[in-house]
Amino acid sequence: MATPQPRVWNRVALIGVGLLGGSVGLALRARELARVIVGVGRSSERLEAARTRGAVTETTTSLDEGVAGADLIVVATPVDCVAQSVARAAASAARAELITDVGSTKEAIVDAVERTSPAAPFVGSHPLAGKTETGCEHATADLFEDRTVFVTPTGRTPERLLAEAVGLWTGLGARVEQVAPAEHDTIVAATSHLPHIVAAAVAGVAPDFPAHFFGSGWRTATRLAEGDVAMWVPIVRQNRRAILQALRRTRDELTTWCEALEADDVDRITDLLRKGRQQRDRLGS
Repeated sequence: MATPQPRVWNRVALIGVGLLGGSVGLALRARELARVIVGVGRSSERLEAARTRGAVTETTTSLDEGVAGADLIVVATPVDCVAQSVARAAASAARAELITDVGSTKEAIVDAVERTSPAAPFVGSHPLAGKTETGCEHATADLFEDRTVFVTPTGRTPERLLAEAVGLWTGLGARVEQVAPAEHDTIVAATSHLPHIVAAAVAGVAPDFPAHFFGSGWRTATRLAEGDVAMWVPIVRQNRRAILQALRRTRDELTTWCEALEADDVDRITDLLRKGRQQRDRLGS
């Protein structure tokens, strides 16, 4: 598929105006790709903060009112709320041409939408552009530039709808990768969800030393553990099967490390360190 040209959306509804939702709004406005952007959320205070930042032009706490008349709807809620929000939005937005999301799990969301709202113009999306900080105060207009965004069509996805989703994200400066929902979850289990869990585990077994005893290596290795717990619980639960597979592979690798250390096997220790460095170097900076 040729890369579609960015289009200008007449009315955009952002369901959720935190880090990712707010960044979508800022990016659309910076690139003049939306005429009206409505922020939808439960907190009037947070919505007003998003409007003050320039991420949205209008706000409402009513999802049904917020999506009415929208031609683009982006759901940026926690993953366990996405499918329900898509269903409500599809029922209230007869003119919607594209509904997408930014959730970091895909199979459960896509399956639920196709089961409960088969007529919804929905294509799942996941930008690899998160931060440990949350909230619209950390949103930026360039958050998606040169970042990968997974778009997850299925056999039911019309080509026109897929083209709209690809065009949206490329218009915001992202690199789009098309993968099936289940494949997406396997990928992010290994590359995103596992690192977060490992960081939490390393932080969780930290000795009770004074804070200044912990060097930069420990702080770097555990930075991901600073993520929002309320956001991560549903992510881990929705993708638990793929995460368990990744964790079992990690357990096997740690067992190998234990055996090498117990035997004081310098050659094996060297090989393990070299393999880790080579894998990391392969990815670049």
